[in-house]
Amino acid sequence: MGTPKRKAQSGRPLPSKKLHSYAKTSNGAPTIINAAASSPSPEPSVTADATSAVEQSTLLPHCLPPVETTVALHWVYLFYRFCAERHQMWEKREAGVPRDELSTDETMQKTFVGNVFRELDAGSKKMQGIIDTGDQSHEEICFRVFLYCGFYKNTTWDAFVETLGEVPSWKSFNLERYERILHDISFVRREKIYTGGFQIVPPTVYFGREHPLPHYAASLRFIMSLMEMGMPSRLLECRYATDASAILQTAPTLGGFLSLNLLTYLNGSPHLDFEYRNFASCGPGSRLYLQRIFGKSTINSIAMEEAGLRWLYDHQWRFWERIGQDPPHAWTLGLRPGMRVLDFENALCWCHRYVNDFQRKDYRNLGQIPLPDFDLNLTDNASPPAWCDEERYAGVRSTVTAVKTDCTEKEENELKSVTGDAKEGVNGDAESKNVDVQENIISDAQEIVKDDLQDDNEGVYEVEKIVGRKGNRTDRDGLFRVRWRGYLPEDDTWERESSLQEGAKEVLNEWLEWESKVWATIERVAKENPYRAPAVKVQGGGEAAPNRLRLFKRTVVSNDDVSRHKSRRTETLPLKVETVA
Repeated sequence: MGTPKRKAQSGRPLPSKKLHSYAKTSNGAPTIINAAASSPSPEPSVTADATSAVEQSTLLPHCLPPVETTVALHWVYLFYRFCAERHQMWEKREAGVPRDELSTDETMQKTFVGNVFRELDAGSKKMQGIIDTGDQSHEEICFRVFLYCGFYKNTTWDAFVETLGEVPSWKSFNLERYERILHDISFVRREKIYTGGFQIVPPTVYFGREHPLPHYAASLRFIMSLMEMGMPSRLLECRYATDASAILQTAPTLGGFLSLNLLTYLNGSPHLDFEYRNFASCGPGSRLYLQRIFGKSTINSIAMEEAGLRWLYDHQWRFWERIGQDPPHAWTLGLRPGMRVLDFENALCWCHRYVNDFQRKDYRNLGQIPLPDFDLNLTDNASPPAWCDEERYAGVRSTVTAVKTDCTEKEENELKSVTGDAKEGVNGDAESKNVDVQENIISDAQEIVKDDLQDDNEGVYEVEKIVGRKGNRTDRDGLFRVRWRGYLPEDDTWERESSLQEGAKEVLNEWLEWESKVWATIERVAKENPYRAPAVKVQGGGEAAPNRLRLFKRTVVSNDDVSRHKSRRTETLPLKVETVA
């Protein structure tokens, strides 16, 4: 190989995926009752009949044994009908149909729900305009995305542009000037600067320990920290969306859902092209709707949430057949029939809001439609189109490219032959588009790559890099997500720090150094940029009337370690007042 190999413990194989039988304990948690039953490559099993309101199926969480669960079909049918109806409303609106004629569904007509594809929503279109306007360097685009998502409000962004007289820029960023703009909006004009939804949580706890500050001041310092720690450069190194999400989450206040929003916006940049590979992180709404479908005892962790999203993705074709609807699509925008995992997460959030609306206001709704009549043999034999495997095929192609220089001429020709067959399987005639054929082609290509990458000692695999951490950085012997050279994100495993110290210390140190840089940058920005409250000018001279003094609250952390918030107190502080004649 061109670079030194860094291995985990000698003889450590990648875990095989085995199908286990489960039973529910008294608290609803799954427990293994038969670990002997196994299959080399389990497929999600489904047991149902055409008249049943539930069916038995299997969720496949990453790095965990499969979990058998009961699916509430009422909520599944309502969800797919919601997606079909909402997308048809978008199509009618594009055709010029008046708003009051877009749907016969009372809840759809009287409430607001977003589009199935997030690219079609106004927020995504606004963000693409922000990306396309101004300096097109990678660093400047990242700054604009971070700044907008820090507040997530169009009027706040427009105020920056209007007051600055130009598109906000990192090159000309001046903290005091930006604070003055936000202070004027919030305290003088008394207008909101944050939306109630997806903005980055104002991290006052990290920047207000020594000097009290309002939320907007903490948000600006956090954006400064993201830029100064080198987050834009680090994102350039990420090929997969799951890796970009993990890197963003090394910064405090950024959880899985906020990171997903950031990376999907950033993916509109000409410099980034993350492969999603069926990755998404649930927000509160999508999580709650998944619990309607699978139960709270099943959807009880991030891994199970992701498994629930993938289940809806994998089974969508038979449900489109069952309800007699075409899958949402928009050919002119490059959105082909069928929803991605990313789209399922987005649509679940809106469907959760839709359900809350009709339950609260007692509107007529799609949930009142009876269960559909269908031929089980026809609907459950529905298979996805060929393009649903393209991203998986692309992953194999890029893996092949990464190791071509290490292959012999014979091996390289063999790789070209197999991956060429895979390409024909995706784009060729109807017979070659058979899913099983594609699976075999892709599997063959992966095996060739894996055989070439394995060490002479059988069962030893090379650690390519660490792509994430589970838990806090203060955890003893923490868990790290490991990417194995020649394998895709689906094959990542969680390894203990002690194991990596023995076999992959170099890559472990690279990750730990990045985490240290993140926190050191935040502490430095906080220390070098103490908040100074802007003076408030009061016309007429003399002392300002008490009701003219605006107050804000700050949280004070008494513990020296900012990563552990053991003791807090809240203080109310007045703004400075400057009187003018």
